[in-house]
Amino acid sequence: MRAACHYTVMARHPASHFFQITLHVHHPDPQGQLLWLPNWIVGSYMIRDFARHIVSVSARTAQGLLLDVNKVGKNQWRVMPHAGDIRVAYEVYAWDLSVRGAHLDQTHGYFNGACLFLAVAGQEHMPLTLDIQAPADTANWQVATTLPARATTADGFGEYGAES
Repeated sequence: MRAACHYTVMARHPASHFFQITLHVHHPDPQGQLLWLPNWIVGSYMIRDFARHIVSVSARTAQGLLLDVNKVGKNQWRVMPHAGDIRVAYEVYAWDLSVRGAHLDQTHGYFNGACLFLAVAGQEHMPLTLDIQAPADTANWQVATTLPARATTADGFGEYGAES
């Protein structure tokens, strides 16, 4: 089964506290793809503003052509219409030590998917894959997740899958 979306998580410079995310959408909405983050998470029934931590969003075609991305709501972005695959790149500021958010420094990285992964409207129930890349200049980091591994290294970096 081919995943509808593929996420890549990178922490190029952990001291900067930014996760770099790439989202590959294989079949975007031909009317323009809506992307969003939730405003709350299960077990924490307060309204959250996860979107405030996204500092940049850009999108390109598979051929590398830049696509317009507009913020259309507090937690929503729309990528201009495109018939083929799109790649969305964005950065998330990660300096929240609670279990609700994301934190990144030279000693560790942590994230709750609700605050890091832009959802692809209309494809929320489709299979997806996630590639967690090892950060540079760090030693002894290991991945801990309940997602089923697809192709990972001994320390857990690599590809995982999810049903939705």
